[in-house]
Amino acid sequence: MPPAAQIEDIFLGVTPSAARNFLRSTLRGIKNNPKYTRAVFPCCGRFGAVEAAIAAEVPAERIEASDIALFSCILGHLGSRGHLRELGIHFASERFERLNAYIGKREEAGAVFTAMKIAQLNGDKIYTRVIIDELWRGLDDYVMQLSGKAWELAGKIRGLRFDARDMIEHIRSVADDPGTIICLNPPLFQGGYQRMWRMVGTEIIWNAPNVPYFDPKTQLDKLFDILLSAKALTLFYRPANQAGGLDEKLRDYGVFASSAHRKTEFVCSNRPDEVEKLVQQQRETKVAPARIPVLPPDHVITENSTAGIVKTTAAQALYYRDLWAHKLGTTRSEGYYFVAVDGYIFGVFGMRYDQWLRGESSAVHEVFGFNVPSKRYPRLNRLLMAIIMSEDARKFYLSEFSGIALNDLDYFKTTCIATVPEVKANRGLLEVLSRKIRPDGRFHILYGGAFKPWTYNDAVRWFLGRTKHQQQVTGRDLGV
Repeated sequence: MPPAAQIEDIFLGVTPSAARNFLRSTLRGIKNNPKYTRAVFPCCGRFGAVEAAIAAEVPAERIEASDIALFSCILGHLGSRGHLRELGIHFASERFERLNAYIGKREEAGAVFTAMKIAQLNGDKIYTRVIIDELWRGLDDYVMQLSGKAWELAGKIRGLRFDARDMIEHIRSVADDPGTIICLNPPLFQGGYQRMWRMVGTEIIWNAPNVPYFDPKTQLDKLFDILLSAKALTLFYRPANQAGGLDEKLRDYGVFASSAHRKTEFVCSNRPDEVEKLVQQQRETKVAPARIPVLPPDHVITENSTAGIVKTTAAQALYYRDLWAHKLGTTRSEGYYFVAVDGYIFGVFGMRYDQWLRGESSAVHEVFGFNVPSKRYPRLNRLLMAIIMSEDARKFYLSEFSGIALNDLDYFKTTCIATVPEVKANRGLLEVLSRKIRPDGRFHILYGGAFKPWTYNDAVRWFLGRTKHQQQVTGRDLGV
C-alpha cells in the first residue's frame, strides 16, 4: 500500500508526538484521582490526543470529543456509535459513483477516505499521478485496507462520547466544571481543511453540521481568554512564534517545551502548578526487586552456558537500573527486560518501539542498558549488548507485537552519554551514526547496527572469544 494512502496522511494538524507524550504523562495522574471526572477534547482531529488519554488508562466513558470535519466525524461515530447512519453520506460525482456500493456497509469509512485521498493528491505531478493511478487500479483493495485502519482506531476509542460541535461552544459548556480537563490543539490556519477537501460538499455529500470553521486571525485571543480563565484544568498545544518562544499572553503558562526537527512546540495550561503535580504523581514509579537471583561474583560463564531475555515490569527493571547505575531519574520505555545467563540476572534494559510500530522505521531503540558489576568479567556489558542484538532477540521483539508492526525489524539503535568519543563496549557490534558534544562537555553518541545472525548462546560464545582475545593482547585477567 503506498505511504500516501495511509489514513494518517489524510488529516492536517495532528499534535506532535512529544506533546502527545507529555499529555499522556499528565493524564496518567487523573486515572485514580477523584477530583477529575472527565477529559474533554474539542476539535479532536485525528484523535491522537484521545489515543494518548486511552494509553494513560483514562476510561473511554470519561472522555468527550468533538469536531466538525467529515474525517473526524466518521472516526468519532465509529468509536461512539459503531455506525455512520446519522452522517447521511453519499457520493454525488460520476468519478466516485462506484463507491456508493459501500454506503451502509462496514467498508463505508474506507470508501470515503479513499475518495478523499484521491481528491487530495495533485495529479499534475508525476509522482502523485503514479499514486493516483495505483489507487484507482486497486480501488477496492484500498477501500478494504483503509476501512480496517478506521475500525482499528475506532476500537481504541470505543465507548467515548463524540458529537459534531463548535469548538468554542463545547469548551464554554464545560469550562466552569473544576472536575474537567480540557485538552486542545486549536487550528493554526483558516480554511485549511476546506482547501484540502474541496470535494466534501460537492462530490461527497453528508449531513454537515451548520457550524463555521474557526478563524485563528480573529478568534484566537478570545479562545485563549476562555482557556486561561476556565475553572476546568486546560492543556493546549502551541507552536513557537517567529521569535522561537510563546506569545506574551501565554508566556507564564507554559508547562512543556520540546525542540525537534528545527521546530519548537509548547503545551500551555491555565494552572501550571496543578499540571506539575499531576506529572510528578505519575512519575513516582515504585521499584522493587525480582525473585530471580542475581549473577554471583564467582559464577563462571562457559561456552555451554544458557542465556536469554526475560520480560519484566518497570518497577523491577528500574530497581536494578538504579542499583547498578545509581539513580538516573525518570527513564520511560515501552518494554522492560532482564538479561539472564544460567538462570541468573546479570543485566537489565529498556526498549522503545514507537517509530517501528508506526511504520516510520525498521529499527528499535535501546533506551538504557546496565549490568551487574563484575570483577571476574569487567566487560560484561559486551555480553549484554551481544545478547540483545542477536537474531534470537530480534525474534523476541517481534513476538512482543505480533501482527501489529507495519515494518519488518532489521536494525538496532542505542544512545550513549559518555566522557569519551567512543564507547568500547560497542566495538564490533555497532557503528557510530552521530556524535555531538553536550553543554556539560560529555559526548552524545548515537549507535546503530543490523541484528547479528546468531542465537543467544552464539552471543555467549562470541563474548568469551572476544574476552580471551583481549586477555591475550592486554595481559589482563578478564575472567577466562
